[in-house]
Parts: sequence; C-alpha cells; structure tokens
Amino acid sequence: MSDPTVGELLAAADHAALQLVGATEPNDALPLAAGWRDVLDAAYQVLAAIPEPAVGDRPVDGTNHYLTTRLEQMAGQAHRFNPIDVQPHPTAGRVAETLQQAADLLRRHAHPGMVRSPEGSADAAAARVRVARTVAALAHVTGGEMQAYAQQSGEGKRAAQRTRAPARVLQGQALTRWVRILQRHEQQALDYVTGHLRDLDGEQRGPAAPVSAFGVAVASWSTQAIRRAADPHVSGADLQHIAHAENALLKAAAVLTSAAIERGELDPAAGRHLHRRLQATAAGWATVAGQWGWACTPDAPRAAATTTRESATLHVAIEATTRSANSWAGPRDVAQRLAGLDILPVVRTITDGSDTLAEMYQQLPGELRDAGRLRASAGILLQIGIDSDAANRARLGPRAVTADRSLKALPINMVDVAAKRLLPLSLQACDQMHDAGAELATTAHVAHQAVSALTPTRASRRNPEPASTGHRRASMPEQHHTHRPAPGPGITP
Repeated sequence: MSDPTVGELLAAADHAALQLVGATEPNDALPLAAGWRDVLDAAYQVLAAIPEPAVGDRPVDGTNHYLTTRLEQMAGQAHRFNPIDVQPHPTAGRVAETLQQAADLLRRHAHPGMVRSPEGSADAAAARVRVARTVAALAHVTGGEMQAYAQQSGEGKRAAQRTRAPARVLQGQALTRWVRILQRHEQQALDYVTGHLRDLDGEQRGPAAPVSAFGVAVASWSTQAIRRAADPHVSGADLQHIAHAENALLKAAAVLTSAAIERGELDPAAGRHLHRRLQATAAGWATVAGQWGWACTPDAPRAAATTTRESATLHVAIEATTRSANSWAGPRDVAQRLAGLDILPVVRTITDGSDTLAEMYQQLPGELRDAGRLRASAGILLQIGIDSDAANRARLGPRAVTADRSLKALPINMVDVAAKRLLPLSLQACDQMHDAGAELATTAHVAHQAVSALTPTRASRRNPEPASTGHRRASMPEQHHTHRPAPGPGITP
C-alpha cells in the first residue's frame, strides 16, 4: 500500500479526535491532559509547514498565517504548566503522532508554488480547518473531563462509585487553571472553525487508492501486531496501542459485513449473526485496551515507532474505506469503494489476526508478571484489591472470604499510594487481566469460526484439512503494492 497522504493523515487525526466526544469519562481527564502539549506541538508543526504564497523568496501574505500564530501561543501556554505524571491517553497520542507524520511530509515536499493556484490555496485553507477542528474537539473533551474530574475530586464521589481512577496529581489552583486554559483553547480553535468551515469544500482529494489497498493495510498491520506482541521485550504501551487498533478494526469488520450483505456475498440472517460476533469481539478489545492503560512496563515505557506508524496507516485505511464525514459509511458506499475486491476474505483476514492476538493477550499478563516487568500504580492496585474482595464477599459470603486468606486483598502501603509509586502487579490485578483476556480469546475465536463457516474455501487455522485428503489450504489473494498516481493540485493529496 502506498504511504498515506497529508490529506489522509489530517482526516484520520480529525476523525480520531471527534470520536472521543461522548466516549470518555472523568478517569480519562489526566491522561488526556498529559497528551495535550504533544497535540498542540504537532498541530503547530503542521500549520508552520503549510507554505504561504510567495513571489520569489518574498512571502505575499507574511510568513505565518494567524492560526499558526494562535497555535504557537497555545502550545507555549501548555508548556508552562507542570507536567502530568501519567501515561498520555492513547487517542491523544495517536492524534499527535498522525499530525506529526503530516508535518514531516509537508516539510519534505511542500513549497510555495503549490499554493499559487486557486485550487492549491483552497486546499491549504481546508487543511488549516482540519487541524483547527482536531484541536477544538480534543480541547472540548479534555476540558470537559477535567472539569468533571475536579468536581468528582472535590465531592469525594470516586470512592463511593467504586471506579478506577488515576492517582490525583492535580489539585486546587493547578486543576482550575488547566480547566480554564483548555476552555480558552477550545474557544480559540472553535472560533476559527466556525468562521472558515466552508473552506473544507476546497479540500483536494487525491486519486482513489487501489482497490486492494485496504486488504494490504490489514495484512501488514496483522503481521506487525503479532510480531510486536510476541516480542519478549514488548512494552505495555505497544500492547495498549495494538488493542485500540484491533477495536477499531473489528468495528470496521462489522461495517464490511453489512457491505457484504448489500453486495449479495452474505445471507442477511448469517450476516446479522456475524455482525453481533464482531461487535462482541470489538468490545472485548476495548476492555483489554483499558487494562493496558493502567498496567505498564517501566523498562519499556514507549510504543515502538513501527507500531505507531503501522497503526496510523491502518486508521487511515479504515477511514478511507468505512467512514463518511463523521459517521460510518452506508453499506452501498463501502461496497462501491471495494469494487473488484471480495469483502468476506478481508473480514476473514481481520478475524484471523484478531484470534491469534487474543490468544497471546490471554497469556501476556502472567508472562510479563512472572518476568518481573509488569507494574501498576499503588492506588490502582489498592482499588482492584478492594473490588476483588467485595466481589468475593458478594459471591461467597463474608465468612468464606474471612476464612480463605487467598481471597483477601494484599495490603497496600498508603505511603506508596500518596507517592504514586509503581508496584509489581498484584495477583488480583493479574487475574483480572487474565480473565478479560480469556473472555476476549473466546469471543475472538467464535467470530473467527463464524467467518470461516461462511467462507469454506479456506480451511480454518485451528481445524486444517487432514493431510490424507490431499486438500491444500487456499492462499490469500495476491495483493500487489501499487504506486499512487501523480497527485493533483494542492498540498494534501
């Protein structure tokens, strides 16, 4: 598959930010804020790299568009804040990485001649709106959750609600200042979006990607994700990144199923059954991704560059294939975008990779814990121990729990909680991760079996044809890497 274009990267970042609206909770406030500076830095880098019209070496309208200056000021304000000592939210991290990729492409290839034509100038204006809308959406979500977090902290509701929460690292004036500055950033970005929304009409779409591009992206991602998860030195950030990408991919597979029904590749009744299986697997990946948000590997704190790059490419491919504006594309539209390509084999490839990865995720918590690599904050381990003890009391009764010491939560030193120390993963926490992984492995295998039953031309990975039959496992259709045609006018194709 050809590399994603600037326009595709900006659209993917925009979509990821908009997807967060209504999908977060106060527990996400601090991770979102921890990634805010990186998002602003990357957004500024994109805007600074967009060329201005020039005559010779002299810019016509000045070297900086005023939105660029505004983003530079916002980034400077965020950098003056004390750093938040938590892992950045994965979506904020993905948005920052995707924007940074777009900025790198612009710095390498963009030049003032690209924006001399009306089409090129309109495309540059549309790119600015994309960036501003991404910033506005993330500022809205982050500011709202920070405000809810402040209220929750002040009223002491967190213990009563028995929900997992990150250690409190912001209080009083610092928390109030974060809320105020995020609201200001949202308003500044939103003012630009509302005043220039029609500029999106000038966005120059690059030539359509080859029909096999989505299948190539899926196969490439699956190979990279399995290889990375099998690495004994894999980081917790890698595993969270992979789980989030699998969640998005299984949701896309459900959309592809509807397109297969539309095209006549799949019986409607069987399609609805498969759709439910895929949605259940997507939900399982979301649960596992949340757990790898609080379980970490201090010896490898960051995701590998290959993981983030392949993840960004996958999200671009999902966006181009299954999304329209801010919603899922209709079955007919998806079927048309995949014209000339059988849809069910692509769904089968997705479930095959998901099934393999789910098996690994069931074993990884125990393996990494036994290797002494897995840690979690003392506050989270304490909450898990309390929840585990309460669940056992409800299931077995208080006397049984008191009699069986193995069911009691290990004591956590409150000094460690106050200091936000990372401790080795407790048995209760490891069991919780293992149980979620086991449930995911079951749903992923059932979904894979469902797809395999509908596409019998290829033997299941788990149930190969006996050697005596002489049947050979069908190979995947050959996917040819094709070069993207010459770009059209503008800076983003």
